[in-house]
Amino acid sequence: MFALSTTRQKIWFSSRRLCQVFLRKRDIDVMCMTETWISSSALALIDGYSCYISPRCSASGEPMTHGGGVSFYCKENIPHRILDFSVPKTHDIEVSWLWARPKCLPRQVSSLIFATIYFPPRGPCRRQLVEYL
Repeated sequence: MFALSTTRQKIWFSSRRLCQVFLRKRDIDVMCMTETWISSSALALIDGYSCYISPRCSASGEPMTHGGGVSFYCKENIPHRILDFSVPKTHDIEVSWLWARPKCLPRQVSSLIFATIYFPPRGPCRRQLVEYL
């Protein structure tokens, strides 16, 4: 079970509420986020949206409880799915891909692919990111 400290819990639930308001007020179809700091999509549920969390993982592949993570929110009424383009474990970058087919697209565009990408500001990640892409 994922446990949050009281202060961190208040901050997280306040930021979750801000996400809810932003998604609804702006009528957002797909939202990408970095630095989510959570390891369970159950903590990030927003009514009317599917949530996909990719927590930051250690070199051994275990989810870390501090920092990182990327995510998507996608309206439930939009056909969508997560794509599996794995990042090599030797890379420090965090990447998640989403395929979506919103109703209103130009005729020549049948669907969209979104990527949420995070790489730490220090280290060899820029080169790793270019190699990955």
